[in-house]
Amino acid sequence: VHDLWEAMDRSRRALAPVVGCAAQDLVFVPNATTAVATVLNNLRTTLGDEIVVTNLEYTACNNNVRRHAEQRGATLRIADIPWPIQSEDQIVNAIMNCVNERTKLVMFSLITSATGVIFPVKRLISELKSRGIETLLDAAHGPGCIPMHIDDWGAAYTTGNAHKWLCSPK
Repeated sequence: VHDLWEAMDRSRRALAPVVGCAAQDLVFVPNATTAVATVLNNLRTTLGDEIVVTNLEYTACNNNVRRHAEQRGATLRIADIPWPIQSEDQIVNAIMNCVNERTKLVMFSLITSATGVIFPVKRLISELKSRGIETLLDAAHGPGCIPMHIDDWGAAYTTGNAHKWLCSPK
């Protein structure tokens, strides 16, 4: 108990350069699905708001979004990403065609769990931010798999795991 906080700080300092953010911006939770639920539980979503996810998202995360939307009276919209994907434009267009003036949040993956597709996150976040829409980036498969630049990407919220490709304990 006495060593816990220093050990957490040491872990944050070690992980920060791997994921491309400041150590003080990292918060440890049991897993990425818990992180998604934590973000959703702290959003001020209300009746009439819309949340967009894609058909390629991790089921547990989409279930959290669905439950959140039902509890708050929001609408869940699912961007249907075509398969097989021929270009990043297909991903961007599928998501952007689902957003409108009522869209509060868009959740999408850095790398999709089932298909391993790398989304053009910087482009998506930039286009959504220009419309005043927040993003929740599920980067569970990113750390240790591909170079990450959380600060540069600029998502409102980013979640991830270190136990997948970095092989750390959960």
